[in-house]
Amino acid sequence: MTNAMAAVYADALYELCAETGVCDEVLAQTKTVSQALKDNKDFIKVLDAPAITKDEKISLLDGIFSNNVHRYLLNCMKVMVKRGDGAALPGTLAEFEKRYNRANNIEKAVAVTAVPMSEAQSEKLRAKLRQVTGKTILLENRVDESLIGGVILEMDEKQYDDSIKSKLAALNKQLKNN
Repeated sequence: MTNAMAAVYADALYELCAETGVCDEVLAQTKTVSQALKDNKDFIKVLDAPAITKDEKISLLDGIFSNNVHRYLLNCMKVMVKRGDGAALPGTLAEFEKRYNRANNIEKAVAVTAVPMSEAQSEKLRAKLRQVTGKTILLENRVDESLIGGVILEMDEKQYDDSIKSKLAALNKQLKNN
């Protein structure tokens, strides 16, 4: 299963949700389902297991999700299982979020720092990124004490490294080359 196929499922689900105004609700549910899949890694194996019939898999999905997720999301999962694409479910959920973010001018960013950022620092960085990109920024802060100081910003599938660790490494490389 390719990312392109997951994107096809996600786009179809998004378009249906957009037509009926339930994108926000379904987005929240895709995050919940994604976390459940991460917490229960064997569940995807069950959805892909040839020893389990498709009807049993559909019944399993109904039993777990019928009262917990919107019917569009549940039906998308059922279609994927019926077509033998259950393993693509995590990718489809991630692609739905990407599609939602594109449609709503939202950009996810991760700031990796040596110590946790304060709320004021986070807001200042969000404001700067919003000014540069023109998008609403969803900022996550990860801590990596090995950076010593500075920040690594991961955004739009790019990485901007302004950490002291990388500056020291560059200086070390320069000194070795001289």
